[in-house]
Amino acid sequence: MQMLRLLAFLMVLGGTSAASAAPILFIGDSITAGTPGFTSYADLLAGGDNQGHGGWTTTSWINNFSVAAAPYLEPNQTVHILLGANDSGFDELPPIKFRNRLLELVGMLFGDGRTIYISPPYRSPTGPAWWNDLIDGYATQVNWIWSTGAAQPGAHLWALPPTTWDGVHPDQAGHQHIASLLAPVLGTAVIPEPTTALLFATGLLELAARRRGTR
Repeated sequence: MQMLRLLAFLMVLGGTSAASAAPILFIGDSITAGTPGFTSYADLLAGGDNQGHGGWTTTSWINNFSVAAAPYLEPNQTVHILLGANDSGFDELPPIKFRNRLLELVGMLFGDGRTIYISPPYRSPTGPAWWNDLIDGYATQVNWIWSTGAAQPGAHLWALPPTTWDGVHPDQAGHQHIASLLAPVLGTAVIPEPTTALLFATGLLELAARRRGTR
């Protein structure tokens, strides 16, 4: 019985659950998709479905919704959106248009009991002033959307930005930072690193063995 309990605990520790809850759908660009050598925040969260697409904007998601989002939607699902880096960098989209595109995307996702969260984009420490000015405007518009109740607040990344390896894309500590901010908001947990989980499991097994030896 003790071994069964231990195995059940380790399954939870590793992010495995017997519950059949719908996966958390992560919509984003390369920040969400992750870059080579780093594990994305979306993949660090238990129950996550990472649908980040490098280079995509709000317009990209709207235009490709039927193939990029619709197949992954389920009833009573949590959906998280993090966009804006390419809307500013590629399209130089004015903040009001960014807000309207986000609202259009939210409207496409809405329904069937889904709860939608939006995290604002964050400034780049190495980005040009015009780029950061647009990001500031986008963050203001995301706050406006939060105030209407059309979508729920995600991580406050504009105020608490992650560390990056190139000024835009999070490094591993940055992805961990985003995941730790989102976990309590989305009602999930950060999956332990494999080495951490293995060491913890080994410690539990050793403790169980010692207890058996003292009986």
